[in-house]
Amino acid sequence: MNREERRKLEKTNSKLSVMQRYRQEAYDLGYKAGQHDVVDITLYMMAYTLTYKTDFTKEQVGELVYAVYDNIDAYRTEHLTPEDYKEIVRMIEEDYKIKIR
Repeated sequence: MNREERRKLEKTNSKLSVMQRYRQEAYDLGYKAGQHDVVDITLYMMAYTLTYKTDFTKEQVGELVYAVYDNIDAYRTEHLTPEDYKEIVRMIEEDYKIKIR
């Protein structure tokens, strides 16, 4: 995305958080490249970041990605409810002092 496109996006989506804008941009770029699932894009980038930017081993990253997919599957199959998801978001935001969306 070039400078002009970023400015246009900022004007049209000024109410969106930075994370939302970049998540949408990552999805758009991934979709164009044939990666249709934003979850896959996010998890691959997370795995890459943890492997090459932190002290996580490849085995630890593999276990983490597997656990995340397991939780996503639990949500899709309704073993985790939307209320559970809201509680998870609240806990993450409080414990880690981050706001993802």
